[in-house]
Amino acid sequence: MGDLRRWPARLWLRAALIAGVVAAVLYVIVAAWTVLVPFIIGAILAWIVLPAVMWIERHLPRSWERHGISRLIAIFAVYAVVLALVVAFFAVFVPRVIAQAAALLSRGPELLGGLSSLVSAYERLVPVSLRALLATQLPSTPQGWLDLIRRDVLGGLTSAVSIPLIVILAYVTVPFWLIYLIYDVERFRRAGLSLFPEGSLPDVANIGRILNEVAGDYLRGQVFVAVTVGILIGGAFYLVGIEFAVVLGVLAAIGDLIPTFGPVLAAIPAVIIAAFERPILALWAILITIGVHEFENLFIGPRVVGASVRIRPAVIIVLLIIAGYLWGLLGLLLVVPITAVLRDVFQYAYLRTQAVPPDEALRRVRRSWRQRGPWGEHAGLA
Repeated sequence: MGDLRRWPARLWLRAALIAGVVAAVLYVIVAAWTVLVPFIIGAILAWIVLPAVMWIERHLPRSWERHGISRLIAIFAVYAVVLALVVAFFAVFVPRVIAQAAALLSRGPELLGGLSSLVSAYERLVPVSLRALLATQLPSTPQGWLDLIRRDVLGGLTSAVSIPLIVILAYVTVPFWLIYLIYDVERFRRAGLSLFPEGSLPDVANIGRILNEVAGDYLRGQVFVAVTVGILIGGAFYLVGIEFAVVLGVLAAIGDLIPTFGPVLAAIPAVIIAAFERPILALWAILITIGVHEFENLFIGPRVVGASVRIRPAVIIVLLIIAGYLWGLLGLLLVVPITAVLRDVFQYAYLRTQAVPPDEALRRVRRSWRQRGPWGEHAGLA
């Protein structure tokens, strides 16, 4: 990265200008966070589908590229596929989810009765002192849980009715904004690189490769893995006779997007519903959930998501708590790939401070991905 003391005044001026722009952008992001969330989500979606767009573009005639229409055709082809999947999802899948959810709600009194028996067993088995401590943190009666759901969940949904019109407009415009974003992605990349001194371009390009390979592969792979887990768990629940298998499969897929905590939280409703039917089904629900997630960890995840993102579970738990507290659901979904990127960028920068050439530093970072075990062991900086 060079000796900073030898930088000419013009480079220091350029660095100051870039720092000022970055500070201004961060201020705008913080101040306008609510209205920027749909664009952040849209940018992540664009990042996920960009390889498909580029693959289609490479297989189109070269003459179309010269006329500037190959990228547009590729974008609209991906949009057509996504639109077909969305239509099929809402036409075939959503009605079954709604029907099962309605049936589940209609059994509310029965579920509350079973929950009352669980509460009675809880009161018999748990010491009074411990129950008093838990009572200050969690409801201790079925009605208390209903009040919690009504206040936090339903209250959050009804508050969405008062969302400002500009936020609704932001969500509506995102699909059209994505077309321009994907079409001009190369121009944005070149414009970003032009801000840096020529001597630092290899480092900037390598950091961009780390970002794309770690976070991009994680986000694309995690979506595929979550859908696969939801299908496997929902299908297995259906085969063993657990009711509301479609709804529980959707919950499993959503929960799988959140590392460590998500699968556990998604399994709780399945175990409770299965226990109300027959106790043996609750055991089946637990075994199926554990079996599918072990299958994911051993076979699906390493091949789809890869080893580059792996972080030790103890670290993930702390990260999720902090991210959930600071940034809510979006933080829970993104904190793992962001942390992995920062970890590898730090490793790259550390190697560069030891006068390791850019290509060799990038090679060592990539080699460390292959040397991480299934629980996230790190290969070190050497």
